[in-house]
This record gives sequence, C-alpha cells and structure tokens, in this order.
Amino acid sequence: MDVLTRFIIEISIALLVSSATTFVITTVLKNLLIDLCGDVVRATFWSRFSLLMLFLTPLMFVIFFGMSFDSAATDHLVVKRALGLSLLGVFCAVMGMAFQISQFISSKNALASREESIKENE
Repeated sequence: MDVLTRFIIEISIALLVSSATTFVITTVLKNLLIDLCGDVVRATFWSRFSLLMLFLTPLMFVIFFGMSFDSAATDHLVVKRALGLSLLGVFCAVMGMAFQISQFISSKNALASREESIKENE
C-alpha cells in the first residue's frame, strides 16, 4: 500500500471514531449545556465547540503520531496505530470536556435542580 493510501486510511479511521462519538454524545451534551448555560445560543456555541474538539483532537493525534509515512511499518500496524491514536484522542477530548463541565456542577446544586424540575413536570 502506498503512503497516500495509508494516510487516507488513518484520517478515515479518526473521522469514523469521532463521528461515532459525536453521534452518541450530541443530544445529551446539548441538553446539559442548555441547563448549564441557561441560554440556547450559548449552549449551541459550546456544543459546536465541543463537537469540533471531538473531531480535531483525534485528527491531530493521527497526523502527528501516525505511521503512514514509515515505510518499515506493515499495513495492519498502521491501522492499529491509527485506531489507538483516534481512541486516545477522543478519550482526551471527552475527559477535557468532562473536567470542565464537572467544575460547574456541584452535587448539591445539581440534586436540588433535578428535584425542582421533577416537581415542576408533575
């Protein structure tokens, strides 16, 4: 396999992993951000920013640390490294978001807010 094909495969793997993560987290993240920001416009901005980071982080890991240009690497090693780097990138992005969001949520406030919203819906 030539270098360009390997590079395209690495990028494709990173985009597929990011797309799957984005598909899973989008609705929950948007609802959480609306609750935290108190405004749909602000929540939309932070939601888009977060999703952008979910795509950029794995791509940067694959581009910087990928093996597509290493002629000694076998094809399956290139795919394995790309998948590992993509998962590491998504992990770092999600953990960064989780850390930032956890700074704004205190357990007492979250519990009180949840109880109030349940009472209002009844």
